Amino acid sequence: MLNIFKKLIPALAIFMMLFTMACRKAILAPSRPSKAVLLDLVNNYRKASCTCGTVYYPPVNPVVWNDTLELAAKDHSDDMDTKQYFSHTGSDGSNTGDRLSKYNYLFTTYGENIAEGYANEQDVMLGWIKSTGHCQNIMDGDFKEMGVATKGKYWTQVFAAH
Repeated sequence: MLNIFKKLIPALAIFMMLFTMACRKAILAPSRPSKAVLLDLVNNYRKASCTCGTVYYPPVNPVVWNDTLELAAKDHSDDMDTKQYFSHTGSDGSNTGDRLSKYNYLFTTYGENIAEGYANEQDVMLGWIKSTGHCQNIMDGDFKEMGVATKGKYWTQVFAAH
């Protein structure tokens, strides 16, 4: 009888673990995040200054929303969701500059932040600010415009300037 319990307990533990994992719900981003909220969040950091990792960034000018950057961001979020991957490089090998060029956006500089699994604008911004490279993009004074798009659990934020 004791041998049966010794075999049954690990089997039950594995079953419970698999059942719990199967029931866990993916956190999806909003299908249309608020442009106003995102701009406010980004520009509040930009006007206040920020330390990204160990580097202090003084206040910089605000960015404005750009619909073309939003389209480039949407392309990348859609691609990551469709192909179920997470990378700055598109499934076709494209980079952010390639995606901007597709929409005839003539840039002098650009940057991209991506995220996965954040439910709202505030949470994704906190995630980006806590990441040194993403924070540096947010605080880069050379960037003048921004666009953001989501698909499924994926976020893409594109910064650029002409």
